Amino acid sequence: MKKNGWLKSMTHPGDQVLEVLRFFGVASEDAWRAQYAAPVQAAFRASAAFDKQAGSVGAWLRKAEIEATALTCAPFSKPDFRAALDQLRDLTNEPSPQVFVPKLVETCAAAGVAVVLVPAPPRCPVSGATKWLAPDKALLVLSLRHRTNDHLWFTFFHEAAHLILHGKKLLFIEGNNGLDSSQEEEANRFAADLLLPPSTAARLELLRAKRGFSMDDVCAFASEVGVAPGIVVGRMQKEGWLPWTHMNSLKVSYAWS
Repeated sequence: MKKNGWLKSMTHPGDQVLEVLRFFGVASEDAWRAQYAAPVQAAFRASAAFDKQAGSVGAWLRKAEIEATALTCAPFSKPDFRAALDQLRDLTNEPSPQVFVPKLVETCAAAGVAVVLVPAPPRCPVSGATKWLAPDKALLVLSLRHRTNDHLWFTFFHEAAHLILHGKKLLFIEGNNGLDSSQEEEANRFAADLLLPPSTAARLELLRAKRGFSMDDVCAFASEVGVAPGIVVGRMQKEGWLPWTHMNSLKVSYAWS
């Protein structure tokens, strides 16, 4: 947290503890456990691996809350946010975060969702999270843990699904070791179908089965359906239609400043 500039470095241990409590906006360690450690552990459905990492995950989540609080958002509107997601699908074709991130943030803020990108600190194996900061303002945070466009956009739409489909009292945190649930499966299906609708995915599978797909074929198909080629490659790999080692050069690797 000090290395990332989230905390001031204090010479006296007691002052450092106070600085940590200030960062989290709590008055005591017990308050921190109640507000951050317990919810994080619950979000991972009591996965033992994350009991030891609740501090790092909580710090990451708190930093996201601080940044999101500074963002001005319209009151949340589920219809507006759902409509915005269809528009944001086009941004998968933009390779530069410097271009697409401001548009992503602005579009979501207009529908009541504060989108922030916060690099995950050590021992924070998460890709994204959502929570409600207020009844009319939601937080959607991405960790930048996976740098390719297929991972980032799938994570974004997966998190967006939680805001549309699931309750406002729930905290969702995505990590490799979290246990699957029906809500996670619903969010996965929502993201997959938004990026490549079922009819489009079925046509992709049929074409691949008939004659296989070259890199040129993937690029042409992606252009036709309006997403980045890396999105198509990621879907084919996920479905088992393409080995994980193939065509990864079509994915865009983001460089974050």
